Amino acid sequence: MSDEPAGQEPGGRDREPPQSPVGAPPPPPPVPGQVWGVGPAPVGPDGLPLWGEGALASIGKRAAGRIIDNVLFGVPFLFLAIAQGWITVGDKVDLTHLPQWAPVLPVVAEAVYECCCYVRWGRTIGKWVAGTKVELGDGSLPGWHQAALRALVPMVASVVPFLPGLLTLIVFLLALTNPLRQGLHDRAAGTIVVSSARNGNLSGRR
Repeated sequence: MSDEPAGQEPGGRDREPPQSPVGAPPPPPPVPGQVWGVGPAPVGPDGLPLWGEGALASIGKRAAGRIIDNVLFGVPFLFLAIAQGWITVGDKVDLTHLPQWAPVLPVVAEAVYECCCYVRWGRTIGKWVAGTKVELGDGSLPGWHQAALRALVPMVASVVPFLPGLLTLIVFLLALTNPLRQGLHDRAAGTIVVSSARNGNLSGRR
């Protein structure tokens, strides 16, 4: 047995700690359904991961994204309507001067915004914050036709006289009756909503 102190080579020289290889490639990004340090999630009968990246988004996350987008358009319109005198706020809110066409403005603007965002990134700002993304069944982004259908169905439901709130709610709540969680707008467009990481960009790509 050597008489050299621990941590020293023969001759009294200190051993150098092992060095990590220089220029080693970084670890690969997670595959769909993979959780860091856990591995890929099992795949369900629909062919999608049961959890993680690429899994069907929960109803709660989808609702959060929708609410955020509605606020992004509803609040600026409210300030515009007050500035134009369409809405007066005192002891009570007076809507008598609000033109009949005015409530359609934020609805149409949001539909155009959603359509463009789906084609470009697959997600709106609200969906990016909520961590969801709109895709076709093969994982590709919607085209203009699918994006327009998905955006127009809720828009049309929201401007129908007398029952706008109820019809819009039905459009979204139909996701509860579908194994792929597709609302009426998703079924019309052939889209699904999946979980997608927030990585500092709307596309969700690393």
